[in-house]
Amino acid sequence: MADSTTNLDTIATAQSQKEVTANAEDDAESPSCFGGRRASTTTGTTWGYYGGKYIAGGASPAITMLSNGTIALTVSNTNYVEFDPVAGTVSANTTAFTAGRVPLYTVVAGASTITSYTDQRCWGAPFNPRVTVNVAGSSNVTLTRAQANAQIIECTGTLTGNIQVIVPLNPDEWTFYNNTSGAFSLTVIGASGTGVVVAQGTRAILYADGTNVVTVVSGAAGMTNPMTTAGDIIDGGSSGTPQRLAIGSTGQSLIVVAGAPAWTSTTPPVNPQTGTTYTLVLADAPAASANQGIVTMNNASANTLTIPANASVAFPVGTVISVIQLGAGQTTIAITTDTLNNPSSVTARARYSTLVLTKVATTVWVLGGDMT
Repeated sequence: MADSTTNLDTIATAQSQKEVTANAEDDAESPSCFGGRRASTTTGTTWGYYGGKYIAGGASPAITMLSNGTIALTVSNTNYVEFDPVAGTVSANTTAFTAGRVPLYTVVAGASTITSYTDQRCWGAPFNPRVTVNVAGSSNVTLTRAQANAQIIECTGTLTGNIQVIVPLNPDEWTFYNNTSGAFSLTVIGASGTGVVVAQGTRAILYADGTNVVTVVSGAAGMTNPMTTAGDIIDGGSSGTPQRLAIGSTGQSLIVVAGAPAWTSTTPPVNPQTGTTYTLVLADAPAASANQGIVTMNNASANTLTIPANASVAFPVGTVISVIQLGAGQTTIAITTDTLNNPSSVTARARYSTLVLTKVATTVWVLGGDMT
């Protein structure tokens, strides 16, 4: 707390054993000293630091103790002192803070002594949960510490080649949004191991497991909308790939043909026959028209329409076929080996008479209509 009223034990001027109170408070405040400069062991170009407890990462997370320690600084350089929560070590380099590690101090070392230092610790400080990174071009991009600390990372710019966005492999999780343009790929990957391609225009939740970057929720599998016209339908093509089924015409119905959806007319087909004999085929009453159809017999001489045996042509039960005598020659209905039931005869009464054939069982038909 930094209010005018404090919960800490204050030290009074006349108090005895002031050091006891001070040391007790220092002990209680020691977690905030984690990684802090330890003056008693900092000397020359040796940097001393306070340890403390932290939650170790890796395969077996646990509360772990980091002991007080020292590290040697590089002389005549700016040293970046940082803590690795996976390895549980404090180290320094002269390049920059390493993404995925905890910054502690920047320390300027002269030839034999430390000339200045800046505290970079920011425990509990707010951070930007979302950053935008311009990755335009064809070169790989390594995220900075600040960028990698964000939870949501949006990649923008025009790609001119396939690129990698390199993240720290210390266990962490991000939401990546590939908002780039250009017909090239973007792979999120660590300095080693394997990565994940994030398709353009998609978002993916990715996780660094210490070795590889893996998918939590993929953006690569996001569906691309194949529809182009109002009324289009999406159906699963080869291997389930989404594909466009264009809108049908007025009056058409959607049916399944050879295992795939297709538009078809529900109007019964008309099959005009001009010979003296004709044997029905499945196309005379297709499934697309609800197994209904029309056959016209137009000949000046007597003519015969034959119903084939179910064993050779298996019309579904419920098939209805209308037979119209258009010519002067009388039309007769015949059947091969199955049964044809009728109320009076199997011949049309006159020109333009309509006979109706209905399949009521596997091998049974019923004839109705305008008979003699």
